[in-house]
Amino acid sequence: MFSSFCVSVPWRRAISALAAWLASTMVSAAPDAVAGTACSTLPPQLPLTTPVTARGGNGDVSYNKWDDYCYGSAPLNWTEWTEGNDWDAGTQTLTRKLDYYRRADIPLDVPIPLVLYAHPNGPSEEIPPDSVMYDALLLKVLEAGIAFASLESRHPLSSFIVKRPPGHDKPGWPAPTTSPIPSNDIATAVRWLKFNRRTFGIDPNKIVLVGQSRGSAALLNALLNEPAQPQYGDWRSKSSSVRGAYVVQAQTSYLEAEGGPQFVKPVGPNGEPYRYWYHQDAPDVIIDLARNIPGSAVQLARMAPLEALVPVHMAYEQRMNLEADGRIQPQCYESSNRNRAYQEFDNDNNAATPPIYDVDQLPKCPVDDNGERPIFDVHDPNYGQYFAQAYADRGVPQRITRCVEVGKDNVEAAYAEVVPFVRSVLEPRNFTTTCSAGGKPVPAPPALADTP
Repeated sequence: MFSSFCVSVPWRRAISALAAWLASTMVSAAPDAVAGTACSTLPPQLPLTTPVTARGGNGDVSYNKWDDYCYGSAPLNWTEWTEGNDWDAGTQTLTRKLDYYRRADIPLDVPIPLVLYAHPNGPSEEIPPDSVMYDALLLKVLEAGIAFASLESRHPLSSFIVKRPPGHDKPGWPAPTTSPIPSNDIATAVRWLKFNRRTFGIDPNKIVLVGQSRGSAALLNALLNEPAQPQYGDWRSKSSSVRGAYVVQAQTSYLEAEGGPQFVKPVGPNGEPYRYWYHQDAPDVIIDLARNIPGSAVQLARMAPLEALVPVHMAYEQRMNLEADGRIQPQCYESSNRNRAYQEFDNDNNAATPPIYDVDQLPKCPVDDNGERPIFDVHDPNYGQYFAQAYADRGVPQRITRCVEVGKDNVEAAYAEVVPFVRSVLEPRNFTTTCSAGGKPVPAPPALADTP
């Protein structure tokens, strides 16, 4: 796994690597504070830095950058799987921290809006100047007079409790944990930034979350709406409320029981079931739903107060597959990784026993007229429609827009409307996506009176 996204690599290839990692991802807790943690305590005043000048879309942009501040309470480390095609790819330790960027010509005593960014997979929360993300997102936000923070945070799957019966261990999996780690890091960062608003020179009422793929946890956290707890007198005295969320390739639910029937055809032509390893309802993974709230933005959209359903914009590289009535059209699934398919179709998820299916005989997706297999994958736009349905059922479909078919490797198209979206939710005014840099808008789904 990368833990941030260096978009000098085409995003399709990088995101395919993300999918490979997610199949073997489980998260385990580490102590809150460890020696040598790679983040620093925030000082009362940001230190002087040498401005960096870069060529933006409208001319030169000079900005200051401050690196690696711990957010929340004590420094926090955790272990995650590294990227790989096998289950035994290994782990790495990550640290909860963020970087802060601000245009050099805007004094710190002038409060400005903030974009808080949650990365997909890559080296760290760092956004290198030679990456596509640097030009497509960071410089555009800074040019608009908006501050930018990029954070490292735990994966949404970290809210799951992992328990395995004896003999149900896949090669390389970490020891089971009985303590869930709530993936509310982004909400924590919002509260911490609000509490330190004077140090950062930000307007606490003008924060918008942006995230991609793994970073679509930004959507989950936008709906958490953690309340202020003034009795603590620290960052917890602020709420996690934000003005909106802009997410790219967002996975809006990690529950097979919730989303699987919406997305995946039940059986192939030979009658064998299609399976999808990404959803975590395998027999050896037990999810404590009572403490799993960050695992499904769809659940949150159905449960949150109406005023907490903030405006959301979603961008997907693929086309939307819908029925004539606007409902999701389930797609077939086949594994893109033979070893992973072998594990998925093992009869007891034990590497010592043979699989109950011959991987080469698994159901195959048919090829459509464009020569592409209509496969449900980790970034299927059905996720966006499934989430949008919840907004429609709550009576607020006007608060969500979707742009699909922005194109493979087209990071610029995916992020083209971040600044217009931010401006629209801060003014506020209606945001009508034109998908001007590629893709096409998708109309709001019909409300379903019988949807729970």
